[in-house]
Amino acid sequence: MKKKILLWILPALLISSGLAFASYLGDFLRAGIDPQGTSLSLNKAMNYNTSTITVAGPTDDLDVSGVNVVKIDTSSNAPTIGGVTGSVDGQVIQFVITDSTANATIEHSESTGNQDFYTNSGSDDTLTGYGGWTFVSDGSNLYEAAN
Repeated sequence: MKKKILLWILPALLISSGLAFASYLGDFLRAGIDPQGTSLSLNKAMNYNTSTITVAGPTDDLDVSGVNVVKIDTSSNAPTIGGVTGSVDGQVIQFVITDSTANATIEHSESTGNQDFYTNSGSDDTLTGYGGWTFVSDGSNLYEAAN
């Protein structure tokens, strides 16, 4: 059974005064803002949407709509990713290599990519073995936050 998250939208006045709160029933989300309004706490596990890529590529149109983790399986290919589609402003996407058989490459500023990657190195980035990348989208491109 899929767990459902219940959201309450509170008036801005309650949030700005630090009185924001939510509750939970059974498997629903419980959230709250402390009385000083300085932190938000969530109780219950967060769910991430995942996608898996296995093709060699290069692929310039990997759909990451609603995806937080892209698993890169290198057991039969050496995937090359040059761009994505469907990312939105503020979306954080982690690319994780789940098999160490071959390399995986992220192409920096691939001109044919729909939403391009901008790596820390300013060039294509290839990893051998396990590891990965973290990118943040601005809705048009993705920028490497860490590797």
